[in-house]
Order: sequence, then structure tokens, then C-alpha cells
Amino acid sequence: MSQALNNQAIPNRNGLPPHRYLSFDQAGNPNKDRTAEFLRTTRASWVDQNRLRRPTGAGLGLKELCQKARDAWSRNKLNEALVEQFLDPQAARVTIEIYHLDGHEMS
Repeated sequence: MSQALNNQAIPNRNGLPPHRYLSFDQAGNPNKDRTAEFLRTTRASWVDQNRLRRPTGAGLGLKELCQKARDAWSRNKLNEALVEQFLDPQAARVTIEIYHLDGHEMS
């Protein structure tokens, strides 16, 4: 995990700590605008600016952010980046990998 977080390529995802996925689907979502509003209004309760990280290297094989999300991320507007990526017509799905929650590793 430390290699991936330090933007170093890893050969595969074997050996990564246990984790869960939190996905927000845009494709086929009849409540797309309500989902975006939920993400905007609840940011303080779950998007921790000090703990949400996105490696920039090839380490975890992450997909590239859309331009608006990249711009928001570069300004440290992490929740805004999440919303912009969700609203991007090309995105279809935004997924967050969760490795730790309240200091505890996922199991």
C-alpha cells in the first residue's frame, strides 16, 4: 500500500489491505441531481480533507479524473472534485476505495 500511495507502480493488487468500495452510479440514476446534492451537503460528515487521498501515479491503476474534478482536487476541494467527477457525462460511476475507517482497517 505504501508503494501505491507514494506513486510507485505495483505489479498487481494482491497483498493490498482489506478494503471496501463505495460507488456512486450516474448511468441510469433517475436521481442524479439529488445524489449530487447529497454529496455536496453531507461532505463535512464523511469527506475528511486530511484522510482522503488520491495517488497520482500508476500504483493503484486509478482512472483519470475529468478536467473539472482535477482542477477542484488541485485546489484541495476534494468533495467538489467528487461531485464534478460524478456529474461528468463520461464517468458513469465514481468509486472510492476505503481501507481504514476511524483508524481501523477494513476486514
